[in-house]
Amino acid sequence: MFILLLGISELYVQYSVVTLNGTVLVANDDGFNASGLWLLIDVIRDLGFNVFFASTLKPFSGSGKSITWSFKAERKRINGVDGVIVDATPSTAVLFSLRNLGITPEFIVSGINHGANLGIEDIHTSGTFGAALEGVLQGYPSIAISKYLAGNSMEGVIFSERDKRYVKMIIEAFWSFIMDEDSIECMPFNVNLPWMEPRGFAITRLSNKVYNAIRFEKQNNVYSLSRGLTGFYDNGLEECNDIWAVYNSYVSVTPICVRCLLYRDTRACLDRCNLRRLIEGLDNGVYCL
Repeated sequence: MFILLLGISELYVQYSVVTLNGTVLVANDDGFNASGLWLLIDVIRDLGFNVFFASTLKPFSGSGKSITWSFKAERKRINGVDGVIVDATPSTAVLFSLRNLGITPEFIVSGINHGANLGIEDIHTSGTFGAALEGVLQGYPSIAISKYLAGNSMEGVIFSERDKRYVKMIIEAFWSFIMDEDSIECMPFNVNLPWMEPRGFAITRLSNKVYNAIRFEKQNNVYSLSRGLTGFYDNGLEECNDIWAVYNSYVSVTPICVRCLLYRDTRACLDRCNLRRLIEGLDNGVYCL
């Protein structure tokens, strides 16, 4: 295991010299009124980028990378930001923006999701991560950002100035990272913010978290699904995976190697992308791959 610790001031020495410009495509799965979407847009605009948002009309949590084959879409300008609102999945919103509207972003950011997306099951069902995955498969560097909520409650979700500050650090580091041409075809990144004040950043492995408390409730002939955890499978809280990082108040940055089958092993894929360079300069950066 390789661990690298650096001070927070070094982040700005390394990344503040980068000129930020161009357009960033911002997507989400919580609907166009979601506070996480607009905090993310504010951060990216403050960094000097133009923003085009691709949002769902309503929440599409749990849609993964699924595609809606027939849908309505409307171009909108909200708070001075151009975008499109689709009655479809987040992945469809990204695909529609890239292939029908001709948006050519520097990179794509999906989020900020109201609730964490941690572990192998979440990344397969998350609409937030699905939008980032669609972006990578279409040839654009992409990152998904979510926030862990204490008690897993969606009520009263408030994103703070602290969240804004750490998201800004992540976006700056990600932009510097993808400026390296060897990183352009890299994997999507799944980022999770902790509930408490972060201790730093961690490049993490994906945990084998699977929901094992599943319940279906029926009311007026309509079923609703709730799910939870009564424990963790295998490496659920193993040191340096994504759950461990968030529970220990690190910002978890997890590379998802979607093209691993193109290589003899996962290590070849990770080494090609030079991930150690991403963590350099981040506050208390921990690299565990």
